[in-house]
Amino acid sequence: MGNFTGFDSFELREQFWEIGVLTVSELTDYIKQMLDRDELLRDVCVSGELSNVKLHSATGHLYFTLKDADAQIDCVMWMDNVVKLDFQPSDGQHVIARGHVKVYPPKGRYQLYARTMHLCGTGYLWEKFELLKRKLEAEGLFDKARKKELPKFPQVVGIVTSPDGAAIRDIMRVCRKRCPNVQLILIPTAVQGAEAAPQIAAAIEFANELMSKGIVMFDVLIVGRGGGSIEDLWAFNEEIVARAAAKSHIPIVSAVGHETDFTILDFVADMRAATPSAAAEIVVPDLTEQRVRFFRLVSSLLSAMESLTKMAQQRLKALTTRRVLTNPQELMDIKRQRLDELFQRMGHSIQSILLQCKQRYVAAHSKLSALDPRGVLKRGYAYVRHPETGQIIKSVTETSIGSKVDVVLADGALRCEVEGVTQNGSEENEQRYNG
Repeated sequence: MGNFTGFDSFELREQFWEIGVLTVSELTDYIKQMLDRDELLRDVCVSGELSNVKLHSATGHLYFTLKDADAQIDCVMWMDNVVKLDFQPSDGQHVIARGHVKVYPPKGRYQLYARTMHLCGTGYLWEKFELLKRKLEAEGLFDKARKKELPKFPQVVGIVTSPDGAAIRDIMRVCRKRCPNVQLILIPTAVQGAEAAPQIAAAIEFANELMSKGIVMFDVLIVGRGGGSIEDLWAFNEEIVARAAAKSHIPIVSAVGHETDFTILDFVADMRAATPSAAAEIVVPDLTEQRVRFFRLVSSLLSAMESLTKMAQQRLKALTTRRVLTNPQELMDIKRQRLDELFQRMGHSIQSILLQCKQRYVAAHSKLSALDPRGVLKRGYAYVRHPETGQIIKSVTETSIGSKVDVVLADGALRCEVEGVTQNGSEENEQRYNG
C-alpha cells in the first residue's frame, strides 16, 4: 500500500484505506502478475496491420504496432527471432504474429512479444502446418517403425480421390498400362473445400471397415489429388485426415499435388509419391518388366543348369579314367595282399606282447614267492601265536610261564606250554622269569 501524507483530513485517509489505494508500481505489478498467469496469453496468435515498424540499428530488435479498425497493440520482436523472418516487415502489411503478452512496467502498458510472424494468407497456413506437424511428430505418428510395408503384387487397390479430377484418370491410365489385371476401386470424395477433410478421413475409415468385414480385401490405398495452391491442397493437412491415415490397417500411399508439394499426410502415410501417376507406378508392378525379369531369370537358370551339366560330365569323364574303374580287380588284389601283410604283422605283434606279459608275470611271481611266509616256514622256521585269539606273539613279554601257545610250522601247529622265559641280553630278567 502507498502512504497517505498527501491527504489533509483523517476522515479522507480512512476512506481511502478502506477501499485500498495502490501506488502506480503496485497496480502495474498486479496487472503484470494477472497477465502472466493467463494461459491464453502465454502463446497467442494475433492478426493485424503493421504500423510504426522500426528496426533498432544497434541491437537488431524490431518494434512495431499491430492494429485493426478498432484497436492496436504495441509489439516487440527480439533480434534472434527477427533474423528468422522470411519477409521484410513494413507498414501496411497484414500479418499474423505469434508470441506472449506481458506488461512493460516503465510505460505501464501491455505489449506482444512476438516469436514468429508471417504474412496473412499462405503465411498463416504455413504456421498452422508447422504447428500440427510438430504436434503429430511428438506423438510418434511419423516414426518409421510404424510404417507398413507395401505388397509387391497387389490384387485390389483402393483410390481415395475425386471422381472428376485428373488424379483418378492418371492413376487408372498408369495401372491399366502396367498391370491390367489389378482391380481398382474408387472411393469418391471431395479433395478441396471445407468438406474435403472429413470426407477423406471417412473414406479411409470406410475402406478399413469394408476390409474388416471381409467385403473388400484392399491390399493398398492411394490417397491424393492433382496439383494446386496450398489452399487447394489444405484438406490433406488437416489433423482428421492424418489421424485416419495413422489408424488405417491398410497401407496408404499419399499422392498429393506435385513433387514439390508436401502435406501432413505425406509424413503419416506409409509411402509418399510425388504425384498420383508416381503412386500408381509405386503400387502396381509393371507386367512387361516382370516378364522381362522372369525370362532373364529363366535364362540365367538354364545357363546355370547347362554349366552344372558340363561340370558333371567332365567330372564323370575324369572318374571313368581312374584305375579303380578301369581295372578294379588289380586294385582288389593289391588290397588283399596288403590285408594279408597287416594280419601277419598283427600276429607277430600279439605274440610279442604275450611273451612280454608272461615274462613280467614270472618275475612278479618270483618276488611274491620270496615274500610268502610259508616259504620261510618250509626252510625250518616257525612262529608263535595265542591259541585263543590267533594273534602272533612278537615278544616274550606277551606271554608268561605256564601259558599255552601254538607253534606254527610249515606242515601244522604244536600246542605248547611255556616253562621258562629268556629275554635276550638280561640275566636278571631270565632269573626273574624262571622264578
